[in-house]
Amino acid sequence: MMAVTTTTTTTTTGTATAGRGRRSRVQAILLGALVSAALIFASFPHSASASLSNPIPTESATIANFARTVDVSSPGILREKSTAIFQAGSNGPVDEYILAIPADIEAQHLSYLSVVERRDKKANPVTLTAVRAGTDDNLRLFHAKLSKPLPSGEKTYIDVTITLTQVVRPLPEVITQMSRQYLLLMYDMYLPTPYVVEKQKTIVKVSSTATLMDVSPGVKTGNTVTYGPFFDAPAGKFELIRLHYEEPKAILVAKTLSRELEISHWGSALGVTEYWDLHHRGARIKDSLFSRIDYQWTASSHHLTNVVKSLRVVLPGEASHVYYRDDIGNVSTSNFRKGRQSSILDIRPRYPLYGGWHYSWHHTFDVPLRNYLKRDSKSGKFIFQVPFTSSLTNVTIESMSFKLALPEGATDVEVLIPFSVDSQRIIPYYTNLDSVGRPMVVIEKKNVADEYAVPIQVAYNLPSSELVRKPVVVATFVFGFFVLGMFVARLDLSITPAAASAAAAGAAGSKKK
Repeated sequence: MMAVTTTTTTTTTGTATAGRGRRSRVQAILLGALVSAALIFASFPHSASASLSNPIPTESATIANFARTVDVSSPGILREKSTAIFQAGSNGPVDEYILAIPADIEAQHLSYLSVVERRDKKANPVTLTAVRAGTDDNLRLFHAKLSKPLPSGEKTYIDVTITLTQVVRPLPEVITQMSRQYLLLMYDMYLPTPYVVEKQKTIVKVSSTATLMDVSPGVKTGNTVTYGPFFDAPAGKFELIRLHYEEPKAILVAKTLSRELEISHWGSALGVTEYWDLHHRGARIKDSLFSRIDYQWTASSHHLTNVVKSLRVVLPGEASHVYYRDDIGNVSTSNFRKGRQSSILDIRPRYPLYGGWHYSWHHTFDVPLRNYLKRDSKSGKFIFQVPFTSSLTNVTIESMSFKLALPEGATDVEVLIPFSVDSQRIIPYYTNLDSVGRPMVVIEKKNVADEYAVPIQVAYNLPSSELVRKPVVVATFVFGFFVLGMFVARLDLSITPAAASAAAAGAAGSKKK
């Protein structure tokens, strides 16, 4: 009896201890999540009020209706498309539309901004001029010049496209290897604007793999959440959307990308090399611990976690001589599939990429030059056109460098870029068998997204005489090498030439005897 009683008491005590341990771990996780949420809310760029000190009166202009869609189906990039029905007031014609963006968002997260006016069934891109709203306002104002003044009482449509990077954040920020990832989006529910908005609605769209959790005060329909409609919102009204959802997709950010291209007129080919330093900014693994055994045992559920096992790079259909190497060397687990319209390079890193990890590599390929280079019949200049960004999509590029090596002897180089860049310069560049060097166009830009996959143009002159420069240099080098060999063969390197000749003659005479 005593033994049984003692055993029962010990088991109960052990169970209670285990239960308290589990409760403590759960409480610790919940406390960590709450602390992370508080820190994220405190550090959110426009958590402060975005009220305006100088709103525009309704007599000047109003926004009759505003509708926007916020797409976060790619977790690392937020894409907003909106349409505002802009109406002039009774005070007379209006010649500009003022767009407001929180100053911290504009400085840290804004990657792309485009404004188009639609009037009389015509789309007119407008010119933007950025100014600070005021010393007490946390807003950056963009003045968009209308195609023509808008008379009193008339309306025009303003389409705005905005791309923000690294706005969505993981919550909790630290998880275990087999845990699922949850993301948090905090965004303006009302349009930050100096105008009174008579009616507005916002739709937030997540990916099909996401599971929405906390969407209040919105209305959930499938993978979208609708906020509004709201009526008669005053200028500068501020309230945040807090959208918490489960999302297995990774938040991929390239800390640096160097895209290097080289034009060869002799080979009629364009060589492309891209150097990537890719980081996973999703939820990090707790204490950076990784278990290969757990990774193998849970292979069937990897699609539910944020692990990245492969990367899909889309190359031109005529790409050839493709290879991929990382910091160690060649990686044999990659796969290349050639197609007519496009070719696919499947990159499988040496290790799975979890939150907080990074991977560096470079891949190279050649394409026919005829697809990118034309000659202007009027000016005689060569015109080269190629997309600015690479073919790895839905990746934020914090710092990008675009380098284009032109043929040796190219002159009168002109660069046409349809967007603003941080720096642009032309530097000399030397490679194999170059004599005077090549001009290299170097373009640098920060915070780059897929919206910059637009063509840039480089025009240059290349005299016909420059096409024979390299053969002449090679022929001269080979001829000079043979001349040097002939000269060396005729050198007499003996210490005493006369004595050596006499000795040779004496030896010949003794052989005759």
